[in-house]
Amino acid sequence: MRLRYTAPLSLPQIAPDALDLALEASVLVEPPGEERRFLRHAPEFIDDPAGTGLFAGLAAATYVSPLTSRKSACNPCSRKSTSSRPRC
Repeated sequence: MRLRYTAPLSLPQIAPDALDLALEASVLVEPPGEERRFLRHAPEFIDDPAGTGLFAGLAAATYVSPLTSRKSACNPCSRKSTSSRPRC
């Protein structure tokens, strides 16, 4: 068997409702500006035999992709500053 790299965006694009169909290799490209939310569930049990508490604060969380809605994102090019370092 010989494998060859193919750039994903060179594959045919499909719609979300066609994802479960048996098609040839294809790609789903989401529209720009769309936010997706992913829910991370909290673990039901954390095995911590050493008692370090490393994951004690691991709770449920919602992740948003892409992070375009964060108002505190650092963009050094958009700020006027007399110093050479960005103020973030």
